[in-house]
Amino acid sequence: MRGIWVVGVAALCWSLGLAAQAPEPVPEREPGAADVRVLFDVSGSMRHNDPERLSASALALLAALMPRGARAGLWLFGEQASEALPVAEVDADWRDQALALRPRLGEYQQYTDIEAAIRDAAEASANGPRQLVLFTDGMVDLPAPAVGSKARRDAVSRQRLLDELAPALADAGVTLHTIAFSAEADLALAERLAQVGGGLVAQVESADGLLQAFLDILERLFPVDQLPLEEGRFLVDEGVEGISALLLRDPGEVLVIVDPEGGRHDAEAAGEGLEWLAESHFDLVRIQDPLPGEWRIEGELEAASRLHLDADPVLRHAPLPATLYTGFPQPLEAWLVHQGQRLSAEEAATWRLRARLQGLGGEALAATELHPEGAAFVGRLPGAELAGNARLVLEASRDGVRRQRVQAVNVLPAIEAQDRGDRAELVARHPDLDHANTRIEAFLLGEALAVEPGEPGQWRIPLPPLDSEASVPLLMRAEVDWQGETLRLDLPRLLLNPEARLALEALEPSEALAGESLEEDEGAAEASPAPRTTAERLEARLRDLPQAVEQGWRRYHDDPRLWGALVALLFLLVIVVAASGARRRARRRPREEPHV
Repeated sequence: MRGIWVVGVAALCWSLGLAAQAPEPVPEREPGAADVRVLFDVSGSMRHNDPERLSASALALLAALMPRGARAGLWLFGEQASEALPVAEVDADWRDQALALRPRLGEYQQYTDIEAAIRDAAEASANGPRQLVLFTDGMVDLPAPAVGSKARRDAVSRQRLLDELAPALADAGVTLHTIAFSAEADLALAERLAQVGGGLVAQVESADGLLQAFLDILERLFPVDQLPLEEGRFLVDEGVEGISALLLRDPGEVLVIVDPEGGRHDAEAAGEGLEWLAESHFDLVRIQDPLPGEWRIEGELEAASRLHLDADPVLRHAPLPATLYTGFPQPLEAWLVHQGQRLSAEEAATWRLRARLQGLGGEALAATELHPEGAAFVGRLPGAELAGNARLVLEASRDGVRRQRVQAVNVLPAIEAQDRGDRAELVARHPDLDHANTRIEAFLLGEALAVEPGEPGQWRIPLPPLDSEASVPLLMRAEVDWQGETLRLDLPRLLLNPEARLALEALEPSEALAGESLEEDEGAAEASPAPRTTAERLEARLRDLPQAVEQGWRRYHDDPRLWGALVALLFLLVIVVAASGARRRARRRPREEPHV
């Protein structure tokens, strides 16, 4: 694997238009462009957690894909941290020095001091903001102290990272991105470090995942316009001067590119104006002065394949956060630039801008239209319902011309919950949530539970005794006053007793229960003590079934969907009864003696 990635790095650079030997424009240096410091873990645990030497692949990619004119440096860390390549402007010499460090990635040290490595890289002199990219298995592993417990020393360093160092770096304008190798990584640590510093986080277990994660971070640091690629097809307009295509695929998959005139191009016969580099997991294709019209790619592509553009006009947008939160909308602003000048309000009005949030597989999570306001377009992306890694796509279109900007984001739960046995503990991950603006409700088997405030941004839910043989979901929802509006969030369910053999379905709280006041709840509790065990709660729900049916009838008897369902159910019942009668008649039919 290492040889596959390293061979052809020079060709890789040229294919993307990034090689130092080839003439190229200095990449766009948007406001806030930063020094990039990449930290490679060379600790002993990496020997086990990185058996395919993905770190060497990452270093080769870094040397190939870092834009010329950017400023970058490399650190190696284990028990100690060292500045292996000082921060400098990326050129041919810088790339050569970076590639020469590959053998040192195998010089493993016994322990892992992540805290010292981040401090050292962040404190090195800089010309402006700093962007740290941490490649690690994410495990804090320090030498045993002369006195005391090693486990405690590791835990203290980990907590100091989260409580002291990460907030201090964020205040100093340092952004930390984390890429964690292997399923054994301390992903919780990686996520928290990235969240506090406004960076991205990814867990990588394959070469494909590494490539995608690294490109996501580079595209956030050095944004570039893209051309939409849909079902293997893309439309080239007159303003496109060049395309750099990174086509991800399975090993052994052969790709063919068909131009608008029907010409077929592949790795063996790229054709005039195309340069093609085929590797085990991807193809890199550079198309100079592409023919206008529809192009198509034959073969199975991964959803993360992308087409980088050298074109005019270009799409620009206001800074986008690296972290979104479930249920929270995201304001958006974008505009178009032609020949270095923003389009006027009249010209912008002829374009259509849309935004969508999609999963890594391309599945839609949220979408919205952006509406013109002068020369800009503004809108608000609805909050996603599910947490995870995603990509925020902005797209401008007009008369067959399309431009995209893609930014990777992490979607985190606004509030997280953990089972602590006798209680559930809730922690706000969204920085704006506190006791004053957030109200939380919790329900267990349809019954409301008390929610108690704890430390700032934290809540406790005392849990009643539960049957150890049954797992039960705890339902939670929150109402948040945020930026002049009220958001209603359905929090992720927390499964209590997850290892139990019997799983009970959640019972949604009734309308009457949701509308009861605190005083009415207390009075009802005095008149009729609440059931204490799971079995007692189920028995109580069965006793209340006739009343629930009556309430449901009063609420839905005018709904035509109810009558349609009843008619369908009656028709099905007639069929079942008829079939049952036919079987009974067949069993009662007298047996006829055979004729001789």
